[in-house]
Amino acid sequence: MALRRAIAAKLTGISAWDPAVLGVAVAGIGAAALGAAWFPARMASRIDPAEVLRAE
Repeated sequence: MALRRAIAAKLTGISAWDPAVLGVAVAGIGAAALGAAWFPARMASRIDPAEVLRAE
């Protein structure tokens, strides 16, 4: 909200509160968060818990 004017000045031809723009932004951030969580979780799920506990 604090950067609304700066962002609105950079957007030409569209509104800063356009639902399509907000939807694309939310989808992009969601995809980045999903990717950041998915790959480490997938790698961790392939490790046998008993081996990890024995290693420590």
